[in-house]
Amino acid sequence: MKTPLFFSILFLLACSTSHKPVGPESETNSYSKWLSIKESKRGVFITITNPDKSSEQFNYFIGTHTPENYTNISVGPKGIAALSSTHIGMLSQLGSIKSISAVGDKKLIYNQELKKRISKGWVATLGQEGDLSVEMLLQSKSKTLVYSAFSGKLSIENKLKKLGIVAIPNFDWRETHPLGRAEWILLFGYLIGNQERAKKEFAEIVTQYLTIQNKSKSSEKVALVGNVTGDFWYAPAGDSYNAKLLQDAGVNYIYKNSKGTGSLSLTLEQVFKKSDQVDLWLNPGFASKKLILFHNPKAKYFSMFSKGEIYCYAQNMNRYWEMAAVQPHLILSDLQQIIDSSLPNKKLHFYQKVE
Repeated sequence: MKTPLFFSILFLLACSTSHKPVGPESETNSYSKWLSIKESKRGVFITITNPDKSSEQFNYFIGTHTPENYTNISVGPKGIAALSSTHIGMLSQLGSIKSISAVGDKKLIYNQELKKRISKGWVATLGQEGDLSVEMLLQSKSKTLVYSAFSGKLSIENKLKKLGIVAIPNFDWRETHPLGRAEWILLFGYLIGNQERAKKEFAEIVTQYLTIQNKSKSSEKVALVGNVTGDFWYAPAGDSYNAKLLQDAGVNYIYKNSKGTGSLSLTLEQVFKKSDQVDLWLNPGFASKKLILFHNPKAKYFSMFSKGEIYCYAQNMNRYWEMAAVQPHLILSDLQQIIDSSLPNKKLHFYQKVE
């Protein structure tokens, strides 16, 4: 994509030896805590902040005459290595699946068009984030690689830089507001040179989310979220985007006052002590009670298992992981439908009752 710049500005900048950033004219995003995108006559300034270390920032620039401490991004309709399901979902929302040149694990993909492109050899499969195939990445002709930074900075980032591939961390999973998470669609819009489509899509998501939220009624049903994985029960912390979703839907979440933006690691005993208060169990991770018991046999001792209601998105996990981040309004609608029996009986988008 050719960045629209004023030729007079380009001329002045070309004659100058200074690479100090020109002050931004407008900021394009407002909900995200970790992503900042600013437009100026000179170009686009993108700053991504590490949630665990606010002093660590990743600066990118779209345009000519890249400022000091910024990495230039070559944008275009093709050449993105998208390592996470949410990245695929956002590009899908933009109608830009063909922009994906490489993925991580193909087993986790829902999008049928992308699966077809992988099967035909048009999209490379790189493996897990911590053990990427650089050879396959080069063969894919990717210009940009977007990763989730679950384990911190990508170990091969400097190597990729020497090969002309820009690695960009994505912290959408650390946002504290569902709309902040969905706002990362703007990053992908700029990367493929279609930021106007991204702005329009996000504006519609915000409108729908707020419209649904305004209809919320607080429920008296006490809800528990999550299940046991290994030795701990993982549930959304009170300051996380998941907890915010529950709050905005009117769900009375039992750990709503807990601290943290990630997940709580609870012992089974801690959860069991509160289980008698629970009327609604959300997101146990499985589509049937039989599967819940198979993976967590002690679930039968929880009153909510036999007496409460259980709902999960597990009937199509890949679809949920891929699209939920960029469709928080649909999750919100599902949660409202689950807790408010007075609403017209509509088909749920992601959730299904667990029997």
